[in-house]
Amino acid sequence: MLGRGLLRTFDVVKPVIAAINGHAIAGGMELAQGTDLRIASDTARLGVQEVKWAIFPGGGSTVRLPRQIPYARAMELLLTGDLITAAEALALGFLNRVVPQAEVLPAALELAERIAANGPIAVQAIRRSARACLGRPEAEAMQIESEMAAPVFRTEDAREGPLAFMQKRKPVFKGR
Repeated sequence: MLGRGLLRTFDVVKPVIAAINGHAIAGGMELAQGTDLRIASDTARLGVQEVKWAIFPGGGSTVRLPRQIPYARAMELLLTGDLITAAEALALGFLNRVVPQAEVLPAALELAERIAANGPIAVQAIRRSARACLGRPEAEAMQIESEMAAPVFRTEDAREGPLAFMQKRKPVFKGR
């Protein structure tokens, strides 16, 4: 049903990482577009093929893909329904990295662990700010960023991070 695409209106406060181990076609590609970070196997193929079936990619592809890769390439993929390799998607900036098939999930989990080691309030605010500022005029985006940053600086974690750095130890974040 139109308007019910995967991750079309779904939003969470935590970063979403895609581990693409196979093909991400049509709805799978739209699902990937709804994520923040993407790791794919070297055998993956990606594409928005709805046009080949005379249907509209209603899960967000016409909105997200031109924002995530160069416009002309997004339009080529949307209008031809062609598939691209993981290497091509990486070159376009759609993927963060391409790894051998057996390493997709471990690479995604390692990335998640690196993010989880950071201050959770800062991670969530950075994600919210980046998404809210996307496509906005710079002055407006800077205002939004300032509004989202201010509460982060008032947290216990924001005091713990620099203190741990000065004391040359790992920070212990509490999400407060």
